[in-house]
Amino acid sequence: MSLDKKSGSASLCLPNDNDKLALHKKDKKILEEAFRKLSDEEKYDLLEKVDNGTITSKDAALYDMTLQKMKKDVMEKLKPYIRKGSKVVYYLPSKKQYKARIPKALIEEDKPVPQYAVTELLMWHKLYVYLCGDNESLTLEDLFYRWIEERKNDPDITTRTCERNINTWNKYYKDKPITRVPFHKLTAKKIYDFYKSYTGGRLISRSELGNLKGIFNMIYDYAVVNDIVSSNIAKTVSTRNLKCKIVNNKDKVYTPEERKMLFDYLESIPQNVYTLGIRLMFCLDVRIGELKALRWSDYNEEKGQIYIHNQIVDRKDKDGNWCHLELDYTKSGEDGDRKLPISRKAKEILEELKTLNPNSEFILVNKSGTTIKSNKFNDYLKKYCEACGIRYLSSHKIRFYAVTEQARAGMDLLTIQQNSGHRCKTTTLHYMRLAQFDPVADEKWESVFG
Repeated sequence: MSLDKKSGSASLCLPNDNDKLALHKKDKKILEEAFRKLSDEEKYDLLEKVDNGTITSKDAALYDMTLQKMKKDVMEKLKPYIRKGSKVVYYLPSKKQYKARIPKALIEEDKPVPQYAVTELLMWHKLYVYLCGDNESLTLEDLFYRWIEERKNDPDITTRTCERNINTWNKYYKDKPITRVPFHKLTAKKIYDFYKSYTGGRLISRSELGNLKGIFNMIYDYAVVNDIVSSNIAKTVSTRNLKCKIVNNKDKVYTPEERKMLFDYLESIPQNVYTLGIRLMFCLDVRIGELKALRWSDYNEEKGQIYIHNQIVDRKDKDGNWCHLELDYTKSGEDGDRKLPISRKAKEILEELKTLNPNSEFILVNKSGTTIKSNKFNDYLKKYCEACGIRYLSSHKIRFYAVTEQARAGMDLLTIQQNSGHRCKTTTLHYMRLAQFDPVADEKWESVFG
């Protein structure tokens, strides 16, 4: 094996006359594949062993590393079923082949059991594939379905997020040639060309490209964690020079004028949990899940503060029915915990809500005593927007309104980030829609350029 000091990459040299290890041609194939999957750190470690004389042959070093790794993974699977010290692989002189023992409990009916191999390495490789799965044949499509199934069972991932992931896959990935390429054969160039096939002619927006890349990155992260590949090459693919469709989103946020028109209308009709809930959300900087989870115990009337620290999300149960799940953290985790000031208007709304449901634990509950539903909240918001003559934007855009107006009021970025419960400033900046396009005041401009 040789190492290129500039690139940091190592290359496998197959046996020659000077090597002390004679490899079978089937072993060579396994070792080439094993070497290709090694991380840079493992390659350096391999080279160091040869340089230090720990192992005299470069091929012997790779052979030993590969064999020990396979043995470790296979024995981990066999551990509950065999006695300590039991031989799993042994040599049969009569057949001049290696044979393996597999416990009956691990034998699958529709899967032929590996019995013989011409080399020890090949026998262990066959056992590894049989017991641990054939990672070499896994495709991007195979991994997507494994990954999405894992996300469905993750309590931190909402059903709607999984559905968005599936929609993105179906829209951009499904039935595309790249999804059928063996995962270990994907290269940065292939990934880049895949992205470029959508950005050529500015077919998609930068936001859509982000969603597209997100799927690739998350599948690669899944593959790294599950030891299918050693690194996430998708993260090395830069798309800055790709030209995307220009989309003007700056006006996709409620304006103060629209808020006033909506409030005037809502205050003129009989009150219910949704008229009050919509107005309350316009007086806070919260996500819809955080709004739903608010309890009266979170509201400190004396200090004029409300504590945001959990959320209620919509999930599908095992039968596919929607249900509510309360999580004791916000979307941003511990970064989302915050105490928000209560304005005079918000205080009035809270007083009305207390009158509406004086004995409820949660602030926003239906007549039946259950917490409000996100889709119904948006249905009412749409109905009321149409009734007062303003455009309808979803409840999520109320968050955009909150961040934008804080920026317009002169609050600094760090304060807005904390009020919004964002983990990073870039997210906060994304929410500042109209404020980023406001003209600079004449006196400030004059002080800079006058």
